[in-house]
Amino acid sequence: MQSIRVALAQLAPTLGQLDRNLRRHHELLEQARAEKANLVVFPELGLTGYQLQDLAAEVSLRLDDPRLADLAAATHDLSAVVSFVEESADHRLFIAAALLEDGDIRHVHRKLF
Repeated sequence: MQSIRVALAQLAPTLGQLDRNLRRHHELLEQARAEKANLVVFPELGLTGYQLQDLAAEVSLRLDDPRLADLAAATHDLSAVVSFVEESADHRLFIAAALLEDGDIRHVHRKLF
């Protein structure tokens, strides 16, 4: 049976500071790659911080956002699960988790409950 090495990214995202949190995600992906991880799992709403309330719309990402594409591009040779506020095509907001793998967004799951 093949084994995988999972890295749990422990971080305290800065509330509402999407660009700062994105930089930290990039740093942790590089660290995980250097430590031969196959999968990096980030915390729920790790890109935005958790208690957003009125900031949710400001920090939301559409799936075609270049910043999310750039983060996905950083996943060559590994996979990552990242979480953020997703703005849907009809402008609704969702807490979402995305599987990023080999430079692509492979799957997005929206929190339902």
